[in-house]
Amino acid sequence: AIVITPMEDEALYKTIEETAKKIPIIAMGSSIKNNGISDSVLGQDEKMGQELGRRIFYKGIFDKKILVLESSQKCNAIQQRKEGLKSVLEKRVDNIVTKSILLSADTSQYLETIIYETQSDIIVALEPTILDMAAETVQNMQKKNIAIYGFGMTTKTPSYIEKNMITTAVIQNDFNLGYLSIRSAMQALGKIENKQQGEIDYALVNGYNMYTKENQRLLFPFVR
Repeated sequence: AIVITPMEDEALYKTIEETAKKIPIIAMGSSIKNNGISDSVLGQDEKMGQELGRRIFYKGIFDKKILVLESSQKCNAIQQRKEGLKSVLEKRVDNIVTKSILLSADTSQYLETIIYETQSDIIVALEPTILDMAAETVQNMQKKNIAIYGFGMTTKTPSYIEKNMITTAVIQNDFNLGYLSIRSAMQALGKIENKQQGEIDYALVNGYNMYTKENQRLLFPFVR
């Protein structure tokens, strides 16, 4: 079996369909629409977007300019986060700007340009790589008044949260996502009888709560 986190790329569809004739394919964290997919194990992306939107609203958005950064317009998970976020904020904020970011050697310079041009007070990154780059760019620009929010984490993200360079990050339990995906693959192979049901939990992590027992497990996962 194959467990894959597919991009929403049409070029991948034919490969999946051909491969699925021979072995089961499980989509992890993506609802890619393809008849070859045996099963999809999904996070709660829209709900996470709504939750982060509420957090930003409670923190204060009066007369604020919000910049939303997305790195893929075709990734279903990212789009669900954006829709959830905007469903909470759009009616409450007069100025929301969405920019698409392509990862390249010039990404940091491009980020600096759009942050300067939009005069943003709040930045929301819809995936972890851009979240880290936004934090680093704002630090280099010495814009301490800009609040940065986002989704997911890399190995660098906890350090940015600890230093308050990232105000809040929504971090899902990727360990559980992987576990349920493997369970689904085992079921497709006939190794187990029943698929284990459950939602992928998540937490809003900031500099004040990052070292609670529950959040440490999200930020610093390990298997013994």
